[in-house]
Amino acid sequence: MKVLLIQPKDSLGNYAPKRPLLAQAYLGAALEKGGHKVAIFDLRIRRVEKRLESALKEFNPDVACISLASLTLQHAFELMKRIKSYNPKAIIIAGGPEVTTLSESILPKSDVDFVVVGEGDFVLPKFLEKYGKNEDWKSIPGLGYKEAGKMIINPRELPENLDDIPFPAWHLFNLKDYNRNIKRIQLPIMTARGCPHKCIFCTIPSIFVKYRYRSPKNVVDEIEYVNKMFCIDNFQVMDDNIGLFKDRVIGICDEIIKRNLKIKWIVGQGLTANSVNKEMMIKMREAGCTMDSI
Repeated sequence: MKVLLIQPKDSLGNYAPKRPLLAQAYLGAALEKGGHKVAIFDLRIRRVEKRLESALKEFNPDVACISLASLTLQHAFELMKRIKSYNPKAIIIAGGPEVTTLSESILPKSDVDFVVVGEGDFVLPKFLEKYGKNEDWKSIPGLGYKEAGKMIINPRELPENLDDIPFPAWHLFNLKDYNRNIKRIQLPIMTARGCPHKCIFCTIPSIFVKYRYRSPKNVVDEIEYVNKMFCIDNFQVMDDNIGLFKDRVIGICDEIIKRNLKIKWIVGQGLTANSVNKEMMIKMREAGCTMDSI
């Protein structure tokens, strides 16, 4: 199938994105692994939005997956109507944080055919495989659909081994859309998903449900691959709680040092004074970590 992944612009639009979105890159990688042809459009970038019309005509997607957040809803629903006007048979699938937390308010929308709750890179390839083969897809965990006037949202299933996930498909982006000098892009990387804490002000526990982490080797394999493939040596760690297991962070740092990778990285979030110690901070510095943005 031809699958179009779209990140709508938000209603404010008062900043230019500095990096591509990790969720789209993971989803694109999972779909390509499943044999689908994938195109990604990050409409937060004006020049990318201008390319959308020709893409709808030329690429003519069978499936359009649109990520929803509170500030993108208006634009997202407009996009759905545009896509349906080009191809009424195109399947519209909504995902993202707004869907995961408020799926029962999104699924009834007329142009939404399906919703994906939680981590789409696990759900969507399974659904498209069965849907494309006309096999029973209704029991797929994390899938929401309409049937006989009712909304059905299946409980989620959380694969434990994050090392099995293909690396993000950065080749699906034109990285120069974010910075003409791609070496200045701090490419996002996530070494773990979720957070074990249940803070009432945070949506992360409802999105990821359970804390799971990657092995140090797998994390640094990705860093090394990106460094060699795209000549990018700047990274931003996007974990929600990277300091939870200090020995694992030290293990990642040791792996970077052992491979003599000349990189710089920052921790964008998920690090507090009580989640670090002196040994960990020294090791992070030796491995190229700075707290400064470039």
